Amino acid sequence: MDIIKIIDELDKRGYYKTAIDFYGEERAVAFSKSDDDNHLTEKHKATLEHFNNLWTAEFQLELLHSIIKYYKEKEYGWSGPADEKEEWSPEIDTPEQMLEQLIFDRIILPPDFLYEDEVIFLTFSHKWGHDMEYEDNGIGVEICNGKINNIGYKDIAY
Repeated sequence: MDIIKIIDELDKRGYYKTAIDFYGEERAVAFSKSDDDNHLTEKHKATLEHFNNLWTAEFQLELLHSIIKYYKEKEYGWSGPADEKEEWSPEIDTPEQMLEQLIFDRIILPPDFLYEDEVIFLTFSHKWGHDMEYEDNGIGVEICNGKINNIGYKDIAY
């Protein structure tokens, strides 16, 4: 991941689409800011640099296990017709199974005045649920000071 290029493009446009290694596979992902000011602050730049250093195989595995835990506690089996259980709520026990269900959408920098700490959000669409509506459903992950702080619906990032 060329973090310098990402920082430069975010600073110019507020949005940058690139590829990122996610659990050993290149995935298309968009970086963006959640405010209208395209200028990156020093805090934004430091957050991106720290995220770049954090994005290791170990952290990605921790992230996937955290998403599996969230899925099992909050989303597994909560809705859908019994005869379509596998489409609505597939069994997901391993990182590999979760990767089959996730679409890595975006990495979002919130306005830096909202948080004292370094915060970055990851959003994912998923394939389970009614009619596989990727855009309507999703998971948001808040990373605060290098730790997974919160997982919920992807609107936590906006």
